[in-house]
Amino acid sequence: MYITSNYIKQCEKAEEIQELWKDKKSHIDDKIYIKYSEEFLLITEEIEFYNDEETDKEYIVFKKEKLLPIPFTKFNKETFYQYDDGELNVVYLPTQEQLQDMIDYDWYGIFKEFYWWFGDADTEKYTSMNELWLAFVIKKKWNKIWDGDNWIKEVK
Repeated sequence: MYITSNYIKQCEKAEEIQELWKDKKSHIDDKIYIKYSEEFLLITEEIEFYNDEETDKEYIVFKKEKLLPIPFTKFNKETFYQYDDGELNVVYLPTQEQLQDMIDYDWYGIFKEFYWWFGDADTEKYTSMNELWLAFVIKKKWNKIWDGDNWIKEVK
């Protein structure tokens, strides 16, 4: 998956997408961007949280292998998604397939509608297919468009 800095920004500002992700029962096979360390992580196993009392640091722990890949200070389950001030700590970066699954249509209907939307969209704002699909899903589900900085309600 090719990820641009613009796609990270668009995903971060897509509050509805981030909320849907937060509510998912499993995060396996989800790709995330960790703002604190500016790292990408593909979640391959269920997550649990571990607190090292000797160092007073908390870690993400993968259940099967007990790996401690990303140490954080003041990191726990409550701050996994966002900090106390509401700023996102982790940004979910959905794949095109995950975005397409958010729309309840048959495949033919999805691609037909995407094709017609694509013809009318200001495609110069987008630099990847991920960005285009994200814009299409947000337009379809929440009637918002990307203005270059934020998702805003489209006025008809």
